[in-house]
Amino acid sequence: MKNIKRYTLLTLLILLCIGGLSAQNRAKYVFYFIGDGMGLGQTQALRTYFKTVNDSLASLVHFYDFPVAGIVSTYSADSDITDSAAAGTALACGTKTNNSTLGMGPDSARLTSMMELARDKGLATGLVVSCYLQHATPGAFYAHQPKRHLYDEITDDLVASNFDVMIGGGSRWL
Repeated sequence: MKNIKRYTLLTLLILLCIGGLSAQNRAKYVFYFIGDGMGLGQTQALRTYFKTVNDSLASLVHFYDFPVAGIVSTYSADSDITDSAAAGTALACGTKTNNSTLGMGPDSARLTSMMELARDKGLATGLVVSCYLQHATPGAFYAHQPKRHLYDEITDDLVASNFDVMIGGGSRWL
């Protein structure tokens, strides 16, 4: 099955955690944290910095105690160097796409994000970010636009998403 991408498998794994458990073992909450721009090199640099400056990793102890870690490649469909829109879409929808594209495949076909799938199953959904909600990474979970700078259209998609909670920060489009 050549067309199944690694991200599709990641998305399916998350959905199995959401819906594949028996009623008594079903997860009550699922949180999906994304450290935007945070790859292995960045986390290792942080670890080295803290160990050098503090002579200890005590303040990072919980960060490195997670029982499971995953590695994904988020290069875009049209470039080895990705942007937040393509990377966010890969993480949210399980499909690589072109840089600047939100919630659409490289062929402009509409993709469905894991949050949309959860919403459609009747589960409560929410998105909490420190940037504005129309930014590319959060936008990948609800928007379906060919260009990440189409803020008015992305806002329309945000309203139409019908998610339960949407909280963002920052200034308008900054």
